[in-house]
Parts: sequence; structure tokens; C-alpha cells
Amino acid sequence: YGPLRLPVYPPPKGLKRPEKPKKPPKKAREKPAGWDISKLDIGDAVCLAMDLTGEVRQTLCIDVLRADVTLATGDAAKTGQLLVNLHESTLSQKVAVVLDLEGLGVQQADLLNEEAVRIACTLCVRLLEAGIKVSAYSNGLDVHSGQPMALPEVSGPGSVLALRKAFACAQAANGLEPIESFFPSGEGQRDENSLLCVLVTRDQRESLARAFAQRAGQREWLQIIPYRDEYEEMPQFGTVRRLYWEV
Repeated sequence: YGPLRLPVYPPPKGLKRPEKPKKPPKKAREKPAGWDISKLDIGDAVCLAMDLTGEVRQTLCIDVLRADVTLATGDAAKTGQLLVNLHESTLSQKVAVVLDLEGLGVQQADLLNEEAVRIACTLCVRLLEAGIKVSAYSNGLDVHSGQPMALPEVSGPGSVLALRKAFACAQAANGLEPIESFFPSGEGQRDENSLLCVLVTRDQRESLARAFAQRAGQREWLQIIPYRDEYEEMPQFGTVRRLYWEV
């Protein structure tokens, strides 16, 4: 009737099962060299720059290190540069964030002010987490006290909650005190050049940019301008760097 096959388990000694052909190992995908910071926000980018320059300074025993950091928010956004001036270590750097919340009732103004709050708050949080001393001021009124928001110098991740609450309570309005009155002077500090001020405002007036540059003097400060659809690029004033942030 035909051959009969009986399976035997286990197979007799000396009889090996035919080995299955092994699949070739998968080649690991090669990662591109360098860092991809396209998904970082402004706070992460600034802190990354400070960390990297601090490590380089310590490795090479450099007392003062200046680094040009390129930040961009998208293809349509212009490139702004932040010149970070480090003294002794990254922990000696102090940052003052000034938030302008003038304007209320117009859809575009409300949208840009909300984005300005997000930028300023995120930047402060990232700096605190990196061990940088931070102070924050705004002409926006606190919903509880009715006074302009003021958060004197704080440090450490433990201050993040208080900082978030301060920004959450700051309200935009019309007819607020001019933001120029909140610019830090740096007078009375041991080394006023160690203060980095970041102005976050949707206001694109040249008079404001000029006043900010005059207060900065030789200090390399940063102005962040949230905008929608388009903006008019202003001339360079002093040593202030300007970043146009597309919303």
C-alpha cells in the first residue's frame, strides 16, 4: 500500500535534525551625526546651549566662553541668535525674564499674548531645572493682588510650582504700565554683566527695541517676538539679539 513513516522522539543518538538556515542579522540603522534640536522649545534650546558651553569651558579650563547659538521655530521664522556670556560656571548666570501683556480684546493680540506667556513660563522652568537663578516680571496684573506680576530671584526645581502659579495669575489688559519700566538695570550687582535679560513681547515697535537695547548697554540680551502670518524685521540695535517666534 505504500511506505509507512513513524516519528521517533527523541531522535536516536548520532542522528541530528537538519538545521534551519539562519536569517542574516538585521543591520542597525545608522543615526545621523550631531543633535536634532528641531523639536526643542526655546527653554530647552537655551539650557542645552548653556550645558554644552559649560562642559567645554570646564574641559578646556576657559574662564570666559562666548558661544553663538542659532534658534529657529520653523521654516517661515527668521533665525535669531543668542550670545551666551558665561562667567566662572553656568551656575553663576542669572536670567531675568520680562513679559509684556499689553493688549486685550483683539483675537490676534489675545493669541500672541497667550503664546508669550507660554514661552516665558517654559523658558523660566527649563532654566530653573538647569540650576540657573531666575527672576520674572510682567506688566500683566495679578488676578489676586491687582498688581503687576513680580517674582524676585528664585532658584532650584522647587521654585517651579510658584513660578507657574505666578504666570497663570498674570492677566493681559489694555492701558498697562509701559513694559520699559520693568527692564532690569543691573545696578548694585557684583557683576552686572552676568545678568541675561529676555524680553518676550508681541510689540514690534522700533522705539521699544531701541529702549531695550539702551538699557542692555554692552550686555548681550535677547528679545523674543511672537508673531502670526508676517512681521517687519527691525534694524539691529546695540548688542541685543532678536528672535521672531512664529505662532
